[in-house]
Amino acid sequence: MIAKQVLPKPENPPSVARRGKRTQRLLRYPGEPGGPFPRDAMIRAVDHLNIVVADLQRSLRFYCDVLGFHQTHDVVMEGEWIETIVGLQGLKGLVAMVEAPGGGPRIELLQYVAPAGVALPENSRPNTRGLRHLAFRVDDIAATVAKLRAAGVTLFSDPVRVPAGVVKFAAGDKTLVYFLDPDGVILELAEYR
Repeated sequence: MIAKQVLPKPENPPSVARRGKRTQRLLRYPGEPGGPFPRDAMIRAVDHLNIVVADLQRSLRFYCDVLGFHQTHDVVMEGEWIETIVGLQGLKGLVAMVEAPGGGPRIELLQYVAPAGVALPENSRPNTRGLRHLAFRVDDIAATVAKLRAAGVTLFSDPVRVPAGVVKFAAGDKTLVYFLDPDGVILELAEYR
């Protein structure tokens, strides 16, 4: 079991000066009045995202070697407990958890050894209903795209800058590109400047 990570309270909490006056600090801590979520919030955070893959080792090479994630652990899932959860009998799954260097939700890569699933080409289309893509922030989209191309990754286009006035991003102007993982899962690179 992975322990919950809670930010420690700093001795001198961050604050902001406006018009020469010190104001209430902007950063709050879990469970603190006015913090990032109320004590009775139903959802605390995104724990992980699951991607079902055809070949776990191939996907690990892609997510770790090409994209730079690191593997945190792996497990074999089988037995009545997991069959009850997912509603599949005779289940055997190989799982690896990966994390981006900058943190964020973990990605659970899951290969169903039994029963094996099928690939649906519609899932690689951006307008298919349901969860369609995951977006990853990068500092240099051009260099990252060059690395993806060198690895033979399928990109939808060259990076595109979101036109000014379409959406206002707090992090700055956004440039993005869609690409596919080895199983046809749509992924996005996002750069803010």
